[in-house]
Amino acid sequence: MDKNVFENQLIAMAETVMGFTSKGGDVGPAQYHQFWADLSTNPVQVSDYLTSLIVKFVAVSTGEDKSYILADLVRKVVGKEYENASDQARLTSESLDNQQTLLGTIYFISLFFPFDATSDPLKVAIARWLKLRGRGDVVPPKGKAALDSTFVDECLRALAPGYLEANESAFSLIAQCSHIPFPDDFVADSAPIGLLASCLLNTYLRNCLREGRQTRILFDGVLTLLKQSKTMRDAQLLTLLHMLRGFVVVSPKLDPEILENAIEVVKQYYLWPCPYGDVAKELLNLLSVELKSAGSGMRELFVEENPELEKGYVLTGRERIVYIIADQNIEKAKRLRTLLQSFPPEEVSPSQIQMNLLASILETNANIDPDQLHLEFCTREDTATFYHTAMEILNQAVMMSEKEAIAFRHQKLTALKDYIVSRSTATRRSSVALQSSARTSSLPPLQFEFMMINSSTEEPPLNYETHFKYPHRMSMDILLNIIKLHRQPPDNPKPCVIKVGIAGDDQTLHSVAGSYVALKMTKPRLFENLSFQFYIIPLDIEGRSSNFPHFLAKHDGWYGRHVLCLANYLLRVLPSAGAAEPKADGRAKKATWSAIDSPSPSMQLIARSYAGIGPAEVAAALEGGTSVRVPLRPPCPSLLLRAELQNYFREARNRLEVNLYQCECWCVGDTAYFTVPFAQRVTVGIQAFAKAFMVTSNNMTERMSVEELQSKVKGFKYAPCALGLKFIQMSVTGAPRQGPPMKYRPYNEIVVANVPARGDRFTPAHPSKNWLEMYTQKADSKKRSARSAKEHTYHISAIEVEPKDRRKDEFHVLIDDVLYGPFTKIKIGPVLSSKEPMACRSLPVMTYFPLDL
Repeated sequence: MDKNVFENQLIAMAETVMGFTSKGGDVGPAQYHQFWADLSTNPVQVSDYLTSLIVKFVAVSTGEDKSYILADLVRKVVGKEYENASDQARLTSESLDNQQTLLGTIYFISLFFPFDATSDPLKVAIARWLKLRGRGDVVPPKGKAALDSTFVDECLRALAPGYLEANESAFSLIAQCSHIPFPDDFVADSAPIGLLASCLLNTYLRNCLREGRQTRILFDGVLTLLKQSKTMRDAQLLTLLHMLRGFVVVSPKLDPEILENAIEVVKQYYLWPCPYGDVAKELLNLLSVELKSAGSGMRELFVEENPELEKGYVLTGRERIVYIIADQNIEKAKRLRTLLQSFPPEEVSPSQIQMNLLASILETNANIDPDQLHLEFCTREDTATFYHTAMEILNQAVMMSEKEAIAFRHQKLTALKDYIVSRSTATRRSSVALQSSARTSSLPPLQFEFMMINSSTEEPPLNYETHFKYPHRMSMDILLNIIKLHRQPPDNPKPCVIKVGIAGDDQTLHSVAGSYVALKMTKPRLFENLSFQFYIIPLDIEGRSSNFPHFLAKHDGWYGRHVLCLANYLLRVLPSAGAAEPKADGRAKKATWSAIDSPSPSMQLIARSYAGIGPAEVAAALEGGTSVRVPLRPPCPSLLLRAELQNYFREARNRLEVNLYQCECWCVGDTAYFTVPFAQRVTVGIQAFAKAFMVTSNNMTERMSVEELQSKVKGFKYAPCALGLKFIQMSVTGAPRQGPPMKYRPYNEIVVANVPARGDRFTPAHPSKNWLEMYTQKADSKKRSARSAKEHTYHISAIEVEPKDRRKDEFHVLIDDVLYGPFTKIKIGPVLSSKEPMACRSLPVMTYFPLDL
């Protein structure tokens, strides 16, 4: 290639990166599709992209991005004229955030995209980066931690030729993937990029196994770590067992020796206490079945999600549907919807699935080359018959001993192969293929149906038809419509499973849980023969951190890494698809920025040089014109995000029954009454007063802490009224008894918790136990902060709170961090089941690991 053309391509890519970083990384959906589709097919373009990202990273790190255009810096790198800044570079908070984003993108590209490691510009850029690593004069901004040097080194290693293919790197990646400590102070927006990036490792390792790369090395690595039970943390053991199960399921063909070695290692955990023994028992069962019927784990998932594969099943159109209730007030939720719905993966017909599975069965269980079968010349009816025959053979083999099963399946499947060839040969003579040829069997995609709600602006006094007067929210109508779509006959032997994702923050969970309770209490017959499963997809408003996802992550590290971290990480990979806003005519308008709005000569050069989609076609697609689309390949961030969310909905099989409670509320003079269900906690006192103060103050434009309000706002003064408490106390054995008499007194804080939170100064709550934890702190009227050292904690099941004079005193309440009130009385207690008077209603939240609370 001509040197000038080569340099122009690199400069064009540098201008593209500059556009990404200067506008926050968001592009329109069509440009996003174009960029990643082009990148996935051209290693040279990947090398140019990496070079530009590294040069930008170095420039940001040394402060030179302020005095040079990135294209000029790239020219210096290409010409080997690059010089470091002579003075000390002091990073700003913005530049540090750019560093994190650039570093995360570099790591993502190095793991999932093939690139030309011999590219001279790339080698020079990496050399400049290595030189920067030796400098000690790059100072982070005040209050900000420097980049994690361990992760920076890992990025540099991933860029080294042959590193990822080496056996040592496989062991290193497995060790990193299985080690999942989750910090108590985790906040998604400010989390170190190295912690967030660890969510990529499991996907990378599974991709290696799907492609048949390093299979024995990867299994040896997991089994070696599992043998070290004496030095292993308990959380790491569960992670390794989960990884091993996933490896077995996704591997297309495993040597029996690998399975036998795995059984020998895992059986030492069979007698361990729960949850380790239960997980080991389930894994041992899978391994033993795999020896008799290779690929059984993957086929079980196919049959579970695709009932249309079975004889006599009639398609309903609701197969593989997952509903996601998302909060439209959260920007990340809108971006998630754009990523998942703008780029859906390819759909596969039931006949194609049967053909793929049949080819896989014959190849893995009888060493038969699928190309010999010519299945594309078989009719759909014949394909279905062959598939059902093969499945019946393997079902019979599972009931035999291992030695008998291997001989039986080989004999029967060989005979089936001969019959298939005889049937396909007759049709093949006409030279007309009736179907597509068999392909690698991978699970068909789940169908994500987004339902948007507006939880933060919903206010309660819209009453529902019950004496409890539950608030009628938008999420209630959504759940009701979902139920109507999936209602089953009462005599159906198997309940219909409905999977619902809750994408948002604690307020979103509060809305959905409240609607679930209201429907359960007012229309219980609607839930007959239905089984709801809820999945928490944490998407916080910037600068805030939800409590419930962090509680799950603390006890289920795999959830923390592959759900909580993943969504926040992939939304920061450059470029990302911005959330499309609706126009007046209902069409989506363009996102914040798009380089192809007014394409530069260099952008046009990229389109010509890489033979990609031209800017004009993409611009037309953004305006609703004909779209020229290249299929997205799995390394694309949106498809990787989809794949991990699908893993969450498929692999999180343990139910955490989160007990639900309700707060009955009375207004002044008992003029109004309603009931607010909740899942986490109720707070009365200075926190609720502070939030009410910010809501009612016209000049309060940001969320401030109590300490900030006390020190910065003159008009903020908390003068609590005297409150009386009546509660039912629980003994250590769970027996109820009347609590001690409590005089009317002012309180700085009263917290009634069902779910523990960071910073709690009392016994952690147990959301699956039938009691609550209450914490009280008496107020000191002599101090402006109204704080006192007199703190008390109680184990309770119900409580009433009311002021001494209900005619003039009232107070606000925070319920699941949502402000309500003012009220003159509240009563907190469990939402009891009508069938089991002593049983509390619960919200079934799915987790990867059993939560031993």
